[in-house]
Amino acid sequence: MAFETPLGGQTVAPSFLVGGYAFDPESTAGSGVDSVVLYAYHNFGSGEAPVFLGPAQYGITREDVARAYGARFSSSGFEMHVSGLGEGSYRLFAFAHNVATNAYSAYVFTDVTVAGLSVVAIGAPAPSAVVTSSFEVDGWALDNRAASGTGIDGVHVYLSPNDGADAPVFIGVASYGWTRNDVAAAYGTRFAASGYHFSVSGAMPGGYVLGVYAHSTATNSFSLVAQQHFTVSATALVSIGTPSAESKMGGSPFAVTGWAIDRSAASGIGVDALHVYAYPNPGSGQAAIFLGVATQGIARSDVASLYGDRYLNSGYELNVAGGALAQGVYDIVVWSHSSASGTFNAAALVRVTIQ
Repeated sequence: MAFETPLGGQTVAPSFLVGGYAFDPESTAGSGVDSVVLYAYHNFGSGEAPVFLGPAQYGITREDVARAYGARFSSSGFEMHVSGLGEGSYRLFAFAHNVATNAYSAYVFTDVTVAGLSVVAIGAPAPSAVVTSSFEVDGWALDNRAASGTGIDGVHVYLSPNDGADAPVFIGVASYGWTRNDVAAAYGTRFAASGYHFSVSGAMPGGYVLGVYAHSTATNSFSLVAQQHFTVSATALVSIGTPSAESKMGGSPFAVTGWAIDRSAASGIGVDALHVYAYPNPGSGQAAIFLGVATQGIARSDVASLYGDRYLNSGYELNVAGGALAQGVYDIVVWSHSSASGTFNAAALVRVTIQ
């Protein structure tokens, strides 16, 4: 039985491959081994309980082993992709189950150091994206230097206007703990709840640098930072004022309000219809729920002062009846129909939880 990877004393990434081979030389048929299980002992000798990594894939063809020891041992290889271990030193054990004795009667081990992984990643907006005045910020963050959990307990969102030349402005606290199966697959199930989300509304046209700051439980500081450059469109703008980003609401009636304009139109506000939808369980692919057509023409002096008097009546409102949405998480999306292009060319979104 042998551990071939990782090598003893090696420093490995937070996700790494374990491999080797195991057989019983006294076996007269087959390899004499029918399974291999793996354990990781953090700070071996410290008394910490081992982490059961699970059964390795066993039976991988190993022609080199067959040439050295006999053809019956060709299917003696084992492999496992390991992820989810925190930063630190580990002794990895592989235990082989012997068919003849019906016991885990042999083992090998190797000592490795798992490197730290402290990262916050931005998924949206995409690099150099052009968005409307309301847009999503999402991604994931983790710090495997923490002893447990994702290693993150808060995410703050900042915007730096003027292509980042101006000082960052605090926008809000993102919701954290959204399931990210892709992150779990890459780094381990303990990091599944590493997703964050925030909806920005009412941003002025121009270039910005988005700053996402994640608070690490390992350092007790906002030590993880990611930045992304993007642009807010100068023409089609949609904003949601209520419900507020990441809000939690009961099943009572609520209003969807905001404003929408299209500055490419020759006259008027440039928007002639606003359709409102609720997307259940965001990312699930479930069909959207049509909530209705918003009422337009509501005076918005703040919009008129920013963009001109012709946009005074750019406000909208839709009253959603109580009980229209069951309990759960929804993306409320307002689609804006341009009178200039004759298409639904812009949208705004907020994520809410109906309790």
